[in-house]
Amino acid sequence: MMASSSNLSFKITGKGGHAAHPHRGIDPIVVSSYIITAIQSIISRNIAPIDSAVISFGKLTAGNTSNIIPDHAIGEGTVRTLSPSINRKIEEKIKSLIEYQAESFGATAEVKYENISPPVINDSNIIDVLEESSYNSIGYKNIRWLNSPSMGSEDFAFYLEKIPGALIRLGTHNDTEESKLPLHNSKIIFDERSIETGVKFMSNAIFSLLNNSKI
Repeated sequence: MMASSSNLSFKITGKGGHAAHPHRGIDPIVVSSYIITAIQSIISRNIAPIDSAVISFGKLTAGNTSNIIPDHAIGEGTVRTLSPSINRKIEEKIKSLIEYQAESFGATAEVKYENISPPVINDSNIIDVLEESSYNSIGYKNIRWLNSPSMGSEDFAFYLEKIPGALIRLGTHNDTEESKLPLHNSKIIFDERSIETGVKFMSNAIFSLLNNSKI
């Protein structure tokens, strides 16, 4: 239902110098730019099109003035996948690519890859019970099925590695624009009537799960 999350960072060490004489140094910014661009080919050429994965960089820091080539550059990003095996493959490819690109420019690379949370994988038996509970508690017309997984991540996945379970979403929109803002927007205002909906559903779901001999 939701993707795994991994943090990626690299440090490229080159040779600083004056920007007017780039041939006398090894520009870590250029090396980093090649790396960030080339990494996207891992998704398009090493991962099957039907297997979703995302590599995005949100931070690149280097130097402190416009006319000096710095000694090093640091890039930081995130990797999202829907499969542990794909995550392992991407980690291997990323480390190899970064080290090769740095070496080809005469620079050196330090790479860190940290797995933050696994993918959220709902248990099919739990989902069957929750589906029936949702119909009984809030009605068929109020249920929406997600057509595809989200590449966002959720540490609820750690629970699902230990016991069968499922992650569901509770709708909180109404006619106001504030209720329709993205989840992490500080100005979002949830419709508090959704609390009643959630309690009805969860209460019914708890009794259904307790009375189900297959769970």
